[in-house]
Amino acid sequence: MKFVRLHFALAAALLCLTTSAWSQETQADADKKPAEKATDQKSAEEATDQKAGETATDQKAGEKPAEKVKTKDGADLPIDPAKDAKAEQKDAEKKSPAEKSDAPKQEKKPEPVSDLSLLGEFVGQVDGDDSAAKDKESETAKNAKKSLKIALQLRPLGNNQFDGLSYVGGLPGELGCELKEVTRYIGRRNGDTLILSGGKQAIFVDAEGCTLIDAKGRNVGRLNRTVRISKSIDARPPEGAIVIFDGKSTDQLSPGTFTDEGNLKHGAVISPMAQDFDLHVEFKLPLLFDQLDQARGNSGLYLHSRYECQVLDSFATSPVINSSGAIYQFKPADLNAALPPTVWQTYDIRFTAPRWNSSGEKTRNARISSWLNGIQVQNDVEVKSKTGMGAEEEPTLLPTKLQDHKDAVQFRNVWMIDRGLTPGIEFPVWSSKDADRPKDESVSKDAADSKKVDSKKAEGSKKAEASKKEEVSKKASAEKPETSDTSVTSDSGDATAK
Repeated sequence: MKFVRLHFALAAALLCLTTSAWSQETQADADKKPAEKATDQKSAEEATDQKAGETATDQKAGEKPAEKVKTKDGADLPIDPAKDAKAEQKDAEKKSPAEKSDAPKQEKKPEPVSDLSLLGEFVGQVDGDDSAAKDKESETAKNAKKSLKIALQLRPLGNNQFDGLSYVGGLPGELGCELKEVTRYIGRRNGDTLILSGGKQAIFVDAEGCTLIDAKGRNVGRLNRTVRISKSIDARPPEGAIVIFDGKSTDQLSPGTFTDEGNLKHGAVISPMAQDFDLHVEFKLPLLFDQLDQARGNSGLYLHSRYECQVLDSFATSPVINSSGAIYQFKPADLNAALPPTVWQTYDIRFTAPRWNSSGEKTRNARISSWLNGIQVQNDVEVKSKTGMGAEEEPTLLPTKLQDHKDAVQFRNVWMIDRGLTPGIEFPVWSSKDADRPKDESVSKDAADSKKVDSKKAEGSKKAEASKKEEVSKKASAEKPETSDTSVTSDSGDATAK
């Protein structure tokens, strides 16, 4: 029994010793693993570096010798790889976008059409068959088979609405324009499309021009945009003129106010007063889309504060007694020479004041001649009384006013010639810029024909005068008494004895 107990005790002791040894070995192995791992990682890195070095060595060994180029002297120069790379980069930059990328090219979208972009004047040739006047006896109808010159004035009315006037032969004021053959068109813009109706053709309008389509769907002509400039725009005051406003000061105005753009604001009063004078004024009207008639850019030139020459946005309308160029509420302009709003226009006015006697009775009425944009619209018109809201007529001088009608009308380059002080100055004064513009062939032809007529008249007069002298000379010779004295007959037919 004791032996058995001793045997179990020895076995238990041996088991404890074995367990302790195993625990120590396991802990040692755990402590060893991080060190081995670090060692193994270091060995792997060294192997990688060694491999990279071998690869680099192999690449270096496999490199081609540097390429060389020959100089003019025959010497060899190595090619710099860095410069070669830069050259390749420049070549790549020179490539077109299509070569750099296979992506589809995006086209630039055109600017959207606006009402303002369609405002203006258009002129072109149209098939005469579809442009003949309604009156079959007119010259236009007689030449119906010929191509006709057609002009169109177009203006926006707001809310995409438009109206316009078309003329046969050209624009108002141009030689050949038939003012009696006028057609009114109306239309509405839908997006980029504006179609006008009212005549024998439908007119398709874009920013650069108009295409005319007849009832059969045929394209009968194209009108191209044109821009007219007044012949007296920027006209310089002649010697002796009084400069009223040149953009530098308002000393000759009372009151006178600058606009933000440096021009003269409406409502100014000209300080110098003269009885008979010539007046040059340049003005610019605002575009008031949704206004009509007297609410569309209204102002006026009140001569002596009594007689108004109307200033108004009357572009693309027919002349009436209160439109631009009219002697307000007295006489309409002979033709509508107004240009589109937002561009500078000119007014040239020759005014002769009424005359009075010592009793205060008027003995002679005022007279007015005027040119709108270089085109005469009033020709020495006798004005019997004050016009519109003008002051009552009296034998006293009053200042000339640039009317304030609450619209943002601007003025510039205002000057006056007092004809009582400096008579004989040619007026209107045309701008030097006009000499640089291409001349209208029809006008040039007309001037040439007129010159030929004048030349023929002068030649005929000379012949008639020579013939008359010859007859007088013969008559004098026939009536001369016979005498032995020698006499000489002068060119005038008088006999003078020696």
